[in-house]
Amino acid sequence: DMEMGFALRPFFNISIMQKDAMLGLSSSTKELAIYPWRVVGLPPGKNYVIKVGANGQYKMTSNQMSTGVAEYTDNVEDFTFGLVDKDQLVGIPIEVSILEDGKEEVGKGTATCSSIVNGECQPAPVTAKMQVDGKDVEVQLSVIWQESSMSALTAKIKSISLRFPSVTISDQALVKKMADPNTLANSLLRLKRNGRTFSVPLASKMHSKTFLESRVIIELGPCFLDSWKSKTAFRPPAPGTSTSAAENDPTAAVLELVINDEVVSSGMVPPVQWDQAGVSQDFDVMASSLKTSVTPIPAMVPMYSNGKMVGTSELEIDVMPPSMSAFWIFPYEAQD
Repeated sequence: DMEMGFALRPFFNISIMQKDAMLGLSSSTKELAIYPWRVVGLPPGKNYVIKVGANGQYKMTSNQMSTGVAEYTDNVEDFTFGLVDKDQLVGIPIEVSILEDGKEEVGKGTATCSSIVNGECQPAPVTAKMQVDGKDVEVQLSVIWQESSMSALTAKIKSISLRFPSVTISDQALVKKMADPNTLANSLLRLKRNGRTFSVPLASKMHSKTFLESRVIIELGPCFLDSWKSKTAFRPPAPGTSTSAAENDPTAAVLELVINDEVVSSGMVPPVQWDQAGVSQDFDVMASSLKTSVTPIPAMVPMYSNGKMVGTSELEIDVMPPSMSAFWIFPYEAQD
């Protein structure tokens, strides 16, 4: 008799491949997005388009009017520059030019990504400096190098509205002045930010002489959150001085208390902590359908007069998805 035996030894062939290897891409190849969001120093009263060139591609912003500062909140998907290797980005000039009315080139310069930290080029913002009409101009850009750069940029665009729940006056001379109904009727809070001015009227809060409020909401519409960064560092003014450093910086957000057209105190809005949302108790002036979508971020603004603190203003920044934003159409945006 003949006996036969069989032994089976399963064998699996597993190939381990680097991500994107089938596409011929290395691990250092990622999506590049370059987003211009603010230009400082442009002549006021004119319209400008920003043109950016990188990786053999060119992108242009919408046409925006300058008030000394021009802000841009264009669709982030329009500012992708394809897949690039790290060596093709760091130290390589990014072309930036300014076109008046989107036609005539009036300024040209370059910006450089010196290093990359957490997927964002440093220093942040990346800047391109040039001259327009003999004056220094700075174009500020966010340069993102990540597997999904669009997600990183989209997260920075929000709908912003501002409210002023309370103004507390601690200076007795100012309290006495505000006790006059006529003086209160001619008082307002004025916010200066990125070359623009917004004013809201004031009224007594709870029939108090030291507590004021405004029930007017300022709708800023879609904003790129980095546009709240100022070139001037936040610090209290020295005794005997005003907030002159911030007041001379158009990128700084400065709050002023104005009585009869005279600025009696002012203060710089501190850096906004976008990841530190508060809990608002004053949504009564807002439509109920919006309340659940609002993320309130409180900020306390110290108010000074000649270096002396005379009160505080509570600023509440209400953040909503951009899809729920109020959109403004200005005359200069009209097209033939």
